[in-house]
Amino acid sequence: MLFQRKKNRAHDQPKPYMTISEFADIFTCHIGSLYRLSFLLMGDSTKAERCLLNAFEICLTGTAIPDQWSIAWSKLSVVKSAIQLTSPSPTATRTCIIVSHNAEPPVDLPDPLQDVRQLPAFDRFVYVMSILARYRIHECSLLLNCSRRDVAAARKRALLRVAAACEIRRQSKFNRRAEGKGRFDRSMQT
Repeated sequence: MLFQRKKNRAHDQPKPYMTISEFADIFTCHIGSLYRLSFLLMGDSTKAERCLLNAFEICLTGTAIPDQWSIAWSKLSVVKSAIQLTSPSPTATRTCIIVSHNAEPPVDLPDPLQDVRQLPAFDRFVYVMSILARYRIHECSLLLNCSRRDVAAARKRALLRVAAACEIRRQSKFNRRAEGKGRFDRSMQT
């Protein structure tokens, strides 16, 4: 009887690896977050769509992936696809990207994420991978094929630039409120 139970349990266990249809389901269920990741890495909606399609192909043609790693593998595939399409490098010029007409996000992004899109490619990749996707510095350096020092420096630059942009926006809102309140106070005095 004991042998019979073990046999039934083994038969009832789910398949240990993802199938093509299961990856399709993962991409369908998580299309919003995967597209947002792709969009932030690429900085352009047309490139983000191409990146997402390439990521799906990577999932389909890649090695067998255990079920419990399916979502992480899907995100990693998006990151790998974006790196393959963009080739961000710490030695590339550190100029900000110019947002093209195709760069409008399909959903409204909070202001700090809009600022991320304006970062130079390498800094943007490091920021998105290390801060938003929560990859470790050594994982970023392996994926981006650069030193940990390059990743740490890019992360620091990106954090400072995003923080500075947020501070400018906050200061601007504060000044507008102060101007509006001043006009209101002056109208009450007359």
